[in-house]
Amino acid sequence: MASKAEAQRARIVDAFVGRLATQPLSDIDLNDVAADAGVTLADVRQHFDGRLAILKAFVQRIDTAVLSGDDPEMRDEPGRERLFDVLMRRFDALAPYKEAVRSLSRSARGDAGTALALNGLVVRSMGFMLAAARISTAGSLGRLKAQGLAIAWARAVDTWVDDDDPGLAKTMMTLDRELSRGERYLDTADRIWAGLKSLDDRLSEWRRGGRSRPSRPATDDEVTSPGDGI
Repeated sequence: MASKAEAQRARIVDAFVGRLATQPLSDIDLNDVAADAGVTLADVRQHFDGRLAILKAFVQRIDTAVLSGDDPEMRDEPGRERLFDVLMRRFDALAPYKEAVRSLSRSARGDAGTALALNGLVVRSMGFMLAAARISTAGSLGRLKAQGLAIAWARAVDTWVDDDDPGLAKTMMTLDRELSRGERYLDTADRIWAGLKSLDDRLSEWRRGGRSRPSRPATDDEVTSPGDGI
């Protein structure tokens, strides 16, 4: 059973998303959110730092719903198919909030600060989506994968918000195309990354003395006479 604090947080997030469905992000008044949630403004402040913090909690809610719905039958499928399945589950989780997502997309397109903040949230989420698909997110290449997937996801969302087909045919087509494109980019990035790592390994070995330094030409004073070596 949820505690009082957890119940309040959930109501605040619900109220915020309800407002977001009809208002731009920047126009949402926290007093209105508090009233809709049946809590005080002090309660809102106790749980959240502001609008973006509430939005972060909503994104985490969606992440948790997706991560809790793992399909064991997908485990033996190729990585791209596993990722496609994970992201389609994400669309399922977002379905009740489509108008809020549409509004948020408009807000991001109209304000660079909002777009940057939203990108940070989505990149972190995409890291978890990659992990759910059992695709490595380790190191700098992992961060590149998450950012690339965030871009692919945003393009798929642009299709999804206007896709009224219950089967989401247009959305699936866009997502498939973007994942194919991303797969090609990542394959290239993998090769470049492997080449850079190999070069770094060779340089590190050279610095440790594992390779001899290139010889330098002898000076005139160091050149021996014909009989000196006999």
